[in-house]
Amino acid sequence: MLDFSQLVEIVKNIATEIQEDEKSTPKAIVVASSDIKKVCQELHQNPSTYFDMLSCLTGIDNGIEVNTMEVVFNLYSIPFNHHLMLKVTLPKKKAEEKPATQ
Repeated sequence: MLDFSQLVEIVKNIATEIQEDEKSTPKAIVVASSDIKKVCQELHQNPSTYFDMLSCLTGIDNGIEVNTMEVVFNLYSIPFNHHLMLKVTLPKKKAEEKPATQ
């Protein structure tokens, strides 16, 4: 089973920019909205990760002070029994924008 740092390295090779959120439970990787599709595709198709299940999809309003919205993807790999949380954060005024398609 891969640990969080190994999953971060896989995502770093795909995404233009990432941040690690180690305060989340489980730990999360924050990716740009423009990268979320290709990151999810790679994590699903990669034979060492094979995240084959979206166990939860959550939208979060971070409040007026922060003025951002988040979409949180909780991924699960049934054969490898591992979890990963991905986050996309957008300013509220741009939250309705769709990520670029590949």
